Amino acid sequence: MTDDQELIARLREGATWDDDVAAADRIEALIKERDEAVHLARLRKTFIEEARDERDALEAKLAKAVEALDMLVRDCEADYPPSHVAIKYFAIGALAEIKGESYE
Repeated sequence: MTDDQELIARLREGATWDDDVAAADRIEALIKERDEAVHLARLRKTFIEEARDERDALEAKLAKAVEALDMLVRDCEADYPPSHVAIKYFAIGALAEIKGESYE
């Protein structure tokens, strides 16, 4: 039996008036609300941590995409641009890396 449960039991045992029983009921309800609030706070914390992890992963993928596009633009603007086939395979490789796939 938890401390909270012991307190409620003692209040109920010593209750001499209806007001005492009502007070015990109210305290019990408040304890349940507190426990639920604590549980919800833990769930919220977990959700926020998971959302941050997902955001970080998406930001990393976006950074890879930006880097790949920058390289493609630089290659296309060079005095001696690579062939379209080379650009295509570079883009395919970058896209596979962003998607987490292997490309060989």
